Amino acid sequence: MLRTEKAMLSGAVSRFSPANLRPLREPLIELPVKKRTRIEIFDGIKFQIPLCANGSRDLAHMSDEDLVDYAQAKVDHFNLRNRTELEEVDPSLVKELRDADLFYQIEWVNAKTRKETFDGIEFDVPLRGINMRDLKAMDNVFILRYAQAKVNHFRMRSTHDMQKGEGKDKVLEEELRRRDLLKEIKWNRNDL
Repeated sequence: MLRTEKAMLSGAVSRFSPANLRPLREPLIELPVKKRTRIEIFDGIKFQIPLCANGSRDLAHMSDEDLVDYAQAKVDHFNLRNRTELEEVDPSLVKELRDADLFYQIEWVNAKTRKETFDGIEFDVPLRGINMRDLKAMDNVFILRYAQAKVNHFRMRSTHDMQKGEGKDKVLEEELRRRDLLKEIKWNRNDL
């Protein structure tokens, strides 16, 4: 029998026993680590989004409640009707919602129109897809009123301004041309 075994059997305490061991160094004091964040604002609501070391969003470190609130604000802001449309806007958010099984808490928008105001006149513009105007769904009277208000609002003098100037809207100009309604628009030719 070895000497250390005899000492242990006899009840003597070894200098290497756990009772005699002391830490080599004092434990480090843990300082709070400042997590980098970025502020994102949707419809007047501020969200503080944690960031990874490379600067990308770290949605995995958001609480479930914050993640749902952030997703709901995006859904409301972009008028999203289902998870496919949300995935087109923000695929990483969809992944986090799926991993956390939080899709059941999202209230999807059933909006078929959005409000736009030009020259003090408010329009309920029909939508298709992700927040895209559906000009083909507008009747001739509505599209003429809408185009005239936009022309007046941006003080457009010709179709050239509608294609390239401030407030340009090539799609609207093409739809008016297709319906042969451009001749009905009153341009702001007196403005210089």
